[in-house]
Amino acid sequence: MLLIAAHHIIADLWSLAILLQELGELYKGSQDSLPALSFNYADYVRWQRTMLGAESDPESVAAQQIAYWRGELAGLPEVLDLPGGRPRPAVASMAGACSQR
Repeated sequence: MLLIAAHHIIADLWSLAILLQELGELYKGSQDSLPALSFNYADYVRWQRTMLGAESDPESVAAQQIAYWRGELAGLPEVLDLPGGRPRPAVASMAGACSQR
């Protein structure tokens, strides 16, 4: 049995159809029928870094986007005072937790 849980923000119907088709091929043992990838993640990252440029270059897309969002988010509070299930500690420990049920 296989369970796939994905939020709709990361999986659309087109992508899920491809995923399910490829999983079916792999399940049947016919991975040779899957198309070869024309690029891999490392290629994509290199392309993206080339397109965005260096953050230290003020003329680069990356630097302009960072400056834009810093401007948009300037002056906002670091912490929103929203109701929660537990009180916020005075000092953040950065330690995660899980509950055993």
